[in-house]
Amino acid sequence: MDTNQAFKVTVTMPNLVVPMPVINVTNNVVSNVNKQEPALNIYHTNVQSYRVVAESICHYMNVRCNIQPHERWMFSPIDIFIGSQSDLSVRQYIADKAKVIYVTVEGKYKNQANVESIKRICKSRPCIAATKWGKAIFEEQGIPVADYMYHPIPPVSAELIEKLREQPRPFEVVYLNNKYQLMPQHDLMCERKGWHFWRDIYSQFNSIGFIGNGDEPNAIKFSAPNMVDVYKLLALGKIYTNLAKHEGFGLNPIMALYVGTKVVAWNAPAMSETLDGIEGAYFVPANQSKTCELSTFVHGTGDALIEFKWGDIRDYIAMIKTALSSTTSIDYAALESRFGGHVVKVLAGYLH
Repeated sequence: MDTNQAFKVTVTMPNLVVPMPVINVTNNVVSNVNKQEPALNIYHTNVQSYRVVAESICHYMNVRCNIQPHERWMFSPIDIFIGSQSDLSVRQYIADKAKVIYVTVEGKYKNQANVESIKRICKSRPCIAATKWGKAIFEEQGIPVADYMYHPIPPVSAELIEKLREQPRPFEVVYLNNKYQLMPQHDLMCERKGWHFWRDIYSQFNSIGFIGNGDEPNAIKFSAPNMVDVYKLLALGKIYTNLAKHEGFGLNPIMALYVGTKVVAWNAPAMSETLDGIEGAYFVPANQSKTCELSTFVHGTGDALIEFKWGDIRDYIAMIKTALSSTTSIDYAALESRFGGHVVKVLAGYLH
């Protein structure tokens, strides 16, 4: 979709027609990149969110970048390796060529051989974790971590953000995420993004959901829209219900807050760290837990044990009602302070 066009689309569900808001703004983000400067070579996990992180880093560093998924690596020099801890283990032959590793830590490696491999990699170059919690998890396993850096807010035009913050909200609740089943394969509680709670949510509130893969009742399938479209979808609701029982980082809730949508989330990693103390974020006690296994396509390599946390869905519903009735305003200054473009200075400092 041309992001300089008005965004107007009608999404149809059984007994539901959703008119999307028409907002005439351009997505012109000012950049002073010197085209003569050599490009940074960034290789990332072949997942849309990691490409978004790579593009955001390049924008805020104000540098030209060659951004490619790991699968396209052709023995060229690598400045930054971006990915999850499992990808870091599976693609360690690429990571060994990188100047800096930027890794999302999600849990503890299952196999000591993986720990030793990543320990070697992170002793040879700076490894930077996406959260303080992730940094601590690696360090508990003896893996050295040079620093941590939060993902920056994906950049779009300030005009778009202001218009989205001011627009009327046609729904009480919005949720947008993929479905992500860990092992055991048939254990509902090991579905990471909490879609099994969705029926309880939409039965109580005027809701709209967007799912990237799989099927869920009252959820519309979407396929890798650009960031402008994602921001517009997140601005359809008054509340973003982050139902995930675990996040390696959790960019969607931050983006939702940025466009004026309050967030309700389980008090679980990493949300309990990244959104702590920000007005407009509401936490539900997470007093239940289960350890699930993240298993890669290379058996035994990169497998990790991840602790999911959640609580009583009735408490979650009560918190949504509290957030809907609250007159509290979102603290945009706190969001900018924590996730603004200046955060990339951490990563830039290790490239020189």
